Amino acid sequence: MVHLLKTALGAAILAAAFFWTFGIPIGGDLPSSEESASSLSRPGPGRGGPGGPRGGGASSSVQTVAVTSTSFQEVLTAIGTSRAGNSVSVTTETEGRIVEVDLVANEHVEQGDVLLRFASDLEEIELTAAEVELESARQTLERYRTLAGTGSGAVADTTVQEAETAVLLAEANLARAQNALDQLIVEAPISGKIGLSEARVGNRLSAGDAIVTIDDTSKIVLSFELPERAVDLLEVGRELNATTPALAGRNFTATISAFDSRIDETTRTVTVEAEIENDDGKLWPGMSFSVQLANESEPLPQVPSSALSWTNEGAQVWAVRDGIATSVPVELRMREGDMAWIEGDLGADEQIVLDGSAQIQEGAQITSENEPPAGNGASGEPQPLIGAAERMAPVPSSSRAGEREAS
Repeated sequence: MVHLLKTALGAAILAAAFFWTFGIPIGGDLPSSEESASSLSRPGPGRGGPGGPRGGGASSSVQTVAVTSTSFQEVLTAIGTSRAGNSVSVTTETEGRIVEVDLVANEHVEQGDVLLRFASDLEEIELTAAEVELESARQTLERYRTLAGTGSGAVADTTVQEAETAVLLAEANLARAQNALDQLIVEAPISGKIGLSEARVGNRLSAGDAIVTIDDTSKIVLSFELPERAVDLLEVGRELNATTPALAGRNFTATISAFDSRIDETTRTVTVEAEIENDDGKLWPGMSFSVQLANESEPLPQVPSSALSWTNEGAQVWAVRDGIATSVPVELRMREGDMAWIEGDLGADEQIVLDGSAQIQEGAQITSENEPPAGNGASGEPQPLIGAAERMAPVPSSSRAGEREAS
């Protein structure tokens, strides 16, 4: 008795599932429990059985989409640091005691402006002595030349030559004394802004000691790293966009001025430098910048990302060619939002399966759900399923009478 109840209950459940899936048959008898179980056990289209999408000879109903060919904009981003277009660290060429300083931080100086002076008493004395020595040597040479010109033989030619040599040595000594005096005055080698300096009047500096830095910020140079795949995009004069958190909301146009001749073996990047015009002086050396290098690609096949599927060999899409499923290996070049740009053996406007994860077998017959169902009731053609609204619609009494008479 219990066994019969279990059997009846199972048949009822199968019948209910059948009616829920296929509707109540019109004009025919209800299927038996065996028929219902048989119908549910047979995989239909889209259920993944041998007669479904995995079946090579069966027809799979899927959504398809046409391949379009468009270009995409690839943007490479890097973080860089700025420096002055020209920067000099001013150092002393001699030792001395500072007697005058004109170093005001952030003040602009012109090339040749005096920055500081050292005490020069001794150097001035040596310069005066060299001037006197030179004057004496010149007078001696002039006297010897005059005597030699008389032809009296009182002065030998060698004496005149020695006097000429003495003049040359005196001129050299004067130049040396003048140079020593000049080194006691430190001038700005370039025009630009002065940095902070610890030089003060009374301080004594040695040769080579740093005095101050001067930055010419009329141009700012950015230094940053780009991945090696950017090598083909690097070109002197190419423009890119730059922003800095120090000046939020402002975009700056930078121009590539130089790049390295090799790839770093550790980071696999190349060092690039770009210049920004800084006429208003708002940009400072040492600022951090975000740099964007944009590149417009060549036209490539564009497909929805959902059309991609992955195998051990890589990405692929299912192309529908003459109603047959064909797997096409592709290489993913770019993905943005719901769209992907790929490289592969695909033609423009070619139809591909929209859902790449669908269980499709190579060579399977494909019916696109984007197209109206074939057959239209013709003999021998598959008939469309009765919709839910039709299954639940009442049958006219005349039809029911006709059915009773026919039966």
